[in-house]
Amino acid sequence: MPTDNGSFKNYSQWRQALQREKDRVRYAARASMPAVGRSVRDLMRARIPPDTSNTTGMPYVFPGYAATGRMKSTIVAGPVEERGDGVYAVRVGLMRGARKIDYIKAHVHERGAHIYPVRAKSLRFVINGEVIFAQHVWIRPKRWASSAWDEAIVRTPEILRQRFMEMYGKYR
Repeated sequence: MPTDNGSFKNYSQWRQALQREKDRVRYAARASMPAVGRSVRDLMRARIPPDTSNTTGMPYVFPGYAATGRMKSTIVAGPVEERGDGVYAVRVGLMRGARKIDYIKAHVHERGAHIYPVRAKSLRFVINGEVIFAQHVWIRPKRWASSAWDEAIVRTPEILRQRFMEMYGKYR
């Protein structure tokens, strides 16, 4: 209610309460982001098949190429970044400083690739003791990253809301 001089009664307490609420919301928003980043990171990691060379159900013909988990371990959620007044972001993807081969492998698994011979007329493989020649080899796309992003777009708002409410209640 306005007082005689046109200002609000208890204006300073109202202003302090407003600032405290703003700080509480900012704290909850910032504190929620690591959980969102971890959730999206885990979605992406879960989409990478545990045995990337055996997605067709066929027995392993290249046992030395069984998935080691290296590609999964290169997918990380970065630190929380403030992009403006109360706008926070978390970068999820291949870690900074990842080797070039990690980027290539991620791209090949996501988009697929064709392999052609460079120094010979054909590619040569030894599978179960049998020599096989091929003019080119095609690695089918697995779309692990795009399917994870599609799912993250649907699930992230709820994860963010739950974590925000949890952190909002913890602020003192």
